[in-house]
Amino acid sequence: MTYVGVDQAGTKVHFFVIDGRQDWVSMGVKFYEMVRIAQKFGCWNVTRFDGGGSTTLWLYTDGAGKVVNKPSDSKGERSCMNYMHVRIKQ
Repeated sequence: MTYVGVDQAGTKVHFFVIDGRQDWVSMGVKFYEMVRIAQKFGCWNVTRFDGGGSTTLWLYTDGAGKVVNKPSDSKGERSCMNYMHVRIKQ
């Protein structure tokens, strides 16, 4: 599941990527569990982007990029219609 939460002041943004259900890898989360996790991080508004096997977190650091989670789709990482790109201003 992929979701983003913002605190009540609108000053902090949290990005969440939770792998789906996979034997011996991940238990996944249900909707109410997602809400509880967001609340623990102080999120006031939350938007869910994905709830299944296409959830993939790709991270670019030190001149190289790679998938840093375990997508639960049986074929692994797959093409999707929507992507979110976050860039830190330097």
